[in-house]
Amino acid sequence: MVFLLDMPDVPMNLILGNVGPSVIFSLRKVCRSLRDYIDEAKPELYFNDIQILLKYKEITIHLYHHLEMILISYMLHGNGCRIVFDVIGRDTHEKFIENVDYIEGFWNDYSLIMKYQKSNLKRFHLHLSNSADVDDISKFLEQYKNSRSIKTQYLSLGIYHGDEIPIILQHLDANCLKCIRFFNASDKNIDFTEIVKLDQWKNAQEFSIRNLSITAPMKHFTHFSYIDAEFENSDAEDLKALTEAAIGSPKFEKFIIRLHEFSYDNRQRLSELFGSPYTDQNNCTWFFKTCQEEKILRIDNFREFSRLNFYLIDRSVVPN
Repeated sequence: MVFLLDMPDVPMNLILGNVGPSVIFSLRKVCRSLRDYIDEAKPELYFNDIQILLKYKEITIHLYHHLEMILISYMLHGNGCRIVFDVIGRDTHEKFIENVDYIEGFWNDYSLIMKYQKSNLKRFHLHLSNSADVDDISKFLEQYKNSRSIKTQYLSLGIYHGDEIPIILQHLDANCLKCIRFFNASDKNIDFTEIVKLDQWKNAQEFSIRNLSITAPMKHFTHFSYIDAEFENSDAEDLKALTEAAIGSPKFEKFIIRLHEFSYDNRQRLSELFGSPYTDQNNCTWFFKTCQEEKILRIDNFREFSRLNFYLIDRSVVPN
């Protein structure tokens, strides 16, 4: 009989490289020798998406792999931690660890997962729910700061307080992060002063936000190629900065700008800034030449909405 550990390293590593992460996790539990081999070989897990939700006395993590999806829940239960491990559509099992806090139980497993995750993630989703205990959020973030830096192209962040944002952003690889999304902020007055200083912010290319009006000047957003956000207020300098960025950047894609306060006077200000618009029944439109010879910047202001859309069109479709 040939045992698994009797195999040469090459076929053994091929096997580990072609099975789902749940199989690797299971093999680690078979015996000490197999666990030591796997820990030394560090087979790549190839997760492309990780989603973490911290809520009241519970943490869940979704792990997305091309072969399977795994859901693990860590819950406070009596004097310990109850863990439910679910390979979606296949099998579920659970265990109870006495005298271990649920946050500690999560970080023990998460640290092991990220030890094997060597490739970049496509998406990293972290939601700190407003149902979570404030002290638990602090403990979670303290462990987060001491964990491995995360290489992800896309961050989706549900935040409880604005001061959590710099902590989370600083721990992401600034050379990998391309897209930033904030949502469900309980703190409606987020201070962007420290956020806009971070390399993670400066290097990102796309930004969107939900359920929050931004008070920071628009000049801190002009490096993005794509924006979908609401601003509390704006002045001529803000709108001028956005327009110049859209005109002058070869990477510009689209800006969707919602203005929290927008009146007739604001529309008059647009005409003063951009010149007389092309109008129809529904909106006012302006056209500008760009650094791309065959592309024209189109700015739409819809009469029914306090919104400005900046996007590119072909020169040939500009009205006479």
